[in-house]
Amino acid sequence: MTIQTLKHQYYILQKVKDTPGIEQLLCREESGDGGKKRFDIFRIKQRETVVKFALIFTEQMSNAAFEDFFECFSKDGNLYLVFLHREAVSLSDKLSEESCLLKERLTVGRNLLERIVLLNMPDMLVYDVLDSDRIQVTPALDVFFLYSFQEIGILETITIGDVCKRMADTFAMLFEREISLEIDKEIPEFLEKLRACAYADYYEVYQVYLKLEEHLIQSGGTLKPNTFLFRLWEKVKWIFGKARPVLMTLAVLILAGWLIYSIMNPEASNDEKYVFQRIGTLNIQEGEQ
Repeated sequence: MTIQTLKHQYYILQKVKDTPGIEQLLCREESGDGGKKRFDIFRIKQRETVVKFALIFTEQMSNAAFEDFFECFSKDGNLYLVFLHREAVSLSDKLSEESCLLKERLTVGRNLLERIVLLNMPDMLVYDVLDSDRIQVTPALDVFFLYSFQEIGILETITIGDVCKRMADTFAMLFEREISLEIDKEIPEFLEKLRACAYADYYEVYQVYLKLEEHLIQSGGTLKPNTFLFRLWEKVKWIFGKARPVLMTLAVLILAGWLIYSIMNPEASNDEKYVFQRIGTLNIQEGEQ
């Protein structure tokens, strides 16, 4: 089965989902030069949503920076939105299945923000893709998105404030280890400002993040946990370090005192005779010499 437009022909590979409001299809286009691309095509069915989204995405057709958005067209009263399908490893799988170093996760976070800034897409779509299952990470740590329109009913009301809160949740997951160990106070401060929507736009978030990344990399050798148990252990080590000379002196005095006592009070010789009843398999009878 295919979907034909004036310029493109899409071969349907799979129906991903079908709800009363939207249908998602995974498709393939075979270009004239033999290259193959895959696309996610969303068929918007509800009349009211069709009208609203038609205005939004017709405008996005002139947004050259939004390279993930391929085209939109209407057919039989439905609106079709076509996005490039780029699939790698989801962020959730990467973090759960791999032991990612802090430097690697910092790079993923930077590439995520760079991708958002460069695509210059509407807030509603940034909100849509900020999900650990839809953020795709390649082996080279490049970041791409899988679009879903999973929350299509609220997307048109999304603001940058809503996006920043969801972005804070994404970065909280990315740096969960450092947050739980209270490694550095600047990470929670960055998340707190995100949740308070203290940034004017995504580029400002990106600039602040670059400073955070630089700080964490430079402090990499000195970063330590700051939890209660770690602070308690550090206190114990400090006390032991201060008391160590006294303890060593006390140990020497005790040893010297024991030696002096041993010299002044030699133990009485023990003339008790030991009688062996058995040596190996040989029994010794009483009276034998």
